[in-house]
Amino acid sequence: MKGKNGEDAAELLNWAKEHTKSFLITAKALLPAEWQLDMDSRTKPNKFIKKVFKGQSNLLSPWWTTTTFFDTFTGQVHQDPLDHQPSFLFNFGAPCLLVLHDYGINIWLDPLNIVVFNTNTLKHSTEAAGEDQGRWAFSAFYRKSIYEEMGPSQIGQKTLDRILGPEDVKTRVPGANK
Repeated sequence: MKGKNGEDAAELLNWAKEHTKSFLITAKALLPAEWQLDMDSRTKPNKFIKKVFKGQSNLLSPWWTTTTFFDTFTGQVHQDPLDHQPSFLFNFGAPCLLVLHDYGINIWLDPLNIVVFNTNTLKHSTEAAGEDQGRWAFSAFYRKSIYEEMGPSQIGQKTLDRILGPEDVKTRVPGANK
């Protein structure tokens, strides 16, 4: 990978892929049948990813296209409507609480706990469980737009349209051609 921190980023992504591989191969059989089918359905879109991103796609797991590393808590209640089910949360360093607001429950996560859940429909957040002593985590998810074989610029435009509203494309500027 190019760039100032490219090698470090590649090493971190490769570690995340390898860390999740054994767990997901083992846990997949324990997941609901619908989620197993969802995970199996990623084979064709992954071929599209390989075509677009070539060798860089080797840094991705077959079950997620996007990962976020963080050492904070979300705080904000949110859903992730752009994610395909299921999503994964890998907790390290210190315990935290995963709050599922739809159910009014807090789930205690110890270091090395992994949560598989549907982030696109569940309202959720994370909070400190007592003193935050070096908690870090990463989430891994698969974007729905990959199924539509959308390239990076189309995905970016779709995200901006969702956040800012659809762009009003005008071909003529009023008064410019007088």
